[in-house]
Amino acid sequence: MNFERILQVALAFEPAQTLFAGHRLGIFKAVDEKPLNAAELGQRCGLAPRATVGLADALVALGFLRKKDGLYSNAEDVSHFLVPGTGKNYLGGLIDYEIDNVYQVWAQTIPAVREDKPVGGLTAWDYMYGDPEACRQLKPVRHALEELYGDGVARHSGFENVNHVLAVADAGRYMFRILAAYPKLRMTIVDGPANFEYIREQAKRRGFEDRVTFMPCHFVEAEFPKGCDGALISEIIQNWDDETLIRIFRRARNVLPPGAPCAVPEFWINEEKTGPVGSTMHNLQMVLRSEKGYHRSDSEIFRILEQAGFENMKVSPQFGGQGLPMAVYRANVPA
Repeated sequence: MNFERILQVALAFEPAQTLFAGHRLGIFKAVDEKPLNAAELGQRCGLAPRATVGLADALVALGFLRKKDGLYSNAEDVSHFLVPGTGKNYLGGLIDYEIDNVYQVWAQTIPAVREDKPVGGLTAWDYMYGDPEACRQLKPVRHALEELYGDGVARHSGFENVNHVLAVADAGRYMFRILAAYPKLRMTIVDGPANFEYIREQAKRRGFEDRVTFMPCHFVEAEFPKGCDGALISEIIQNWDDETLIRIFRRARNVLPPGAPCAVPEFWINEEKTGPVGSTMHNLQMVLRSEKGYHRSDSEIFRILEQAGFENMKVSPQFGGQGLPMAVYRANVPA
């Protein structure tokens, strides 16, 4: 550790706020139409002259804008991600969520760690599955997760010989990539009631309505339906204590036939919980977001699955980036 590294971490909010400002003030959209000088950019976005130059030059330094002969334009690929209407990879909704929600939560890290209480009083169930407004705000996050990890989850799910998947808590993150990868597959979707507006909308838009059955419920306590021969249980391990998780997985095992596979996409973290950096940051975020949640290592996840009655546990290679990698944990109902 050195002086420069400490300052780099301490001041990391500065580039984040610069990006937030560029997005919210319409900088990227304005210069996407044509290169603009500072006066034109300020007029287009309603900004004061001196502040326009300061913000635009900072965005150049961060690599989001280019500046040539006094004219600002978007750097390569910035339009694709940061200008609305340019493609399916638009990240503006995710940035809005970070500004309005996540940034405010992280600002409460000190009192949250002192008291060990979720910030804002919402439980993990509330903000991910039960509260309509919180779940509405999560739509761009789910879109981003699907783009980053969806193909990898589909590739490692192991559903080649499965006809009907019980999809628990996926909330539209990965299920549609799996349906696309396995054209004959059907799904019964079991999720929190507040997520079903989004799930139904996506199923209809993508042409999967005739391949899915919907079951809105409080899946932490509800019994699961029978008739499926595989399960997809997405990113719940980070949300609750071991006892609650074992109950959920055991109920899934109890409705699956012998030998049926269960695929569990989860963010990967090492055994010491010290890396990668993105995983450890997300682990801390679960302190801020949930009553008892935290990320589990490979051995901890295997133990939960084993205690729930599964066997043949294995984990896929990591995928989707080094900062916050994903892995798919797989197990089977005993034959």
